[in-house]
Amino acid sequence: MALVVSLVLAAAGAFSLFLLWLALDRALSQRRLAARLARYELLDAPAAPAGERPRLVHLAALRRLGAAAAACWPQELLLRWRRTLLHAGLVERLSVEEFLALRLVATAAGVLLGACVVVWLGPAGLAVSVLGGVVGYLAPAVVVARVSRERRRAIERLLPVTIDMIVVSIRAGLSFDSALLFVCERVDNELVRELRRCVADMQLGSSRRDALLALADRTQSATVNQFVRAVIQAEELGNGMARTLSGQSAALREIRRLTAEEQAGKATIKLMFPLAAFMMPALFILIMGPAVLQTLQMFRGR
Repeated sequence: MALVVSLVLAAAGAFSLFLLWLALDRALSQRRLAARLARYELLDAPAAPAGERPRLVHLAALRRLGAAAAACWPQELLLRWRRTLLHAGLVERLSVEEFLALRLVATAAGVLLGACVVVWLGPAGLAVSVLGGVVGYLAPAVVVARVSRERRRAIERLLPVTIDMIVVSIRAGLSFDSALLFVCERVDNELVRELRRCVADMQLGSSRRDALLALADRTQSATVNQFVRAVIQAEELGNGMARTLSGQSAALREIRRLTAEEQAGKATIKLMFPLAAFMMPALFILIMGPAVLQTLQMFRGR
């Protein structure tokens, strides 16, 4: 009977983890597809406003569980999670309460999956159950951190092209704010969504400096921070915005080229370890094997 109960609990936990993985994998797939379409200029207009993007969690029970747990959770930790979701671009699709509910469900699923090991290992299996709970609690945070890294890389990859579009618009006679609005109305990708929010902040009364600094804080990207500082400096010193942004775009492309060359240079060093671990034993066997076999035959002949 205990074995049947353990198997049922393990199946329920596995199904819960599968649903969590499916929701997050779908979000990542949609993000990669949108970035790829925008790269080839096949996505000219946003499919829906930023506030109408589909949510990742649709179960009211999970939202109620997260709201009840958030009341007992430290507020500093909830604020830090909200900033993490903001940097990952998920704050409009996944609230802090829903994220907390997902972590609790994943923790329970990990404990249940580890509990089935107790049937075979006995008391020693309790450590596996505790380890499953720890892994389940940390898994959503690891996935969100991965989403944040991929989003930051996509933004840095799209930034030079977006700057070129802004420069062309400025040289055509538009102001910087009008150029931002022009780009936001015709392109949809991760960077343009953040620029669209920046334009909305300026339309609601924020200064250009504050809106751009908030943009740099949301993206957590060094290249976006350089772009923001260049725009603020051009505005304060009265330099030509088009000339400043053109130089910024060229500098970003040069940084990307140097980074690619650095990664290519490190590739040869990184390849030494798998070569030494996998190919060298096979080469030793191929080279030294016949000599060893001949030596053994000589000793056997004696």
